[in-house]
Amino acid sequence: MRFVLGFFLGLVAGYCVVLFGWVAYTNLVNVHDFEGAASMQVAFFFAPLGGLLTGVVLGIWWQRRKR
Repeated sequence: MRFVLGFFLGLVAGYCVVLFGWVAYTNLVNVHDFEGAASMQVAFFFAPLGGLLTGVVLGIWWQRRKR
């Protein structure tokens, strides 16, 4: 149960960190993405991938922390 809870928390947190990190980076560097292709790539590929990896790592960490 601890793995599942850690996985879902990591999934949401990882997605938000990657997505909002991209938004902050584009604002700092003044990237002009007129058609939104790069932002959609981040929102639909890189952010879910980051969330999945963060979820697995956090789930494993919470499961091992119990012992």
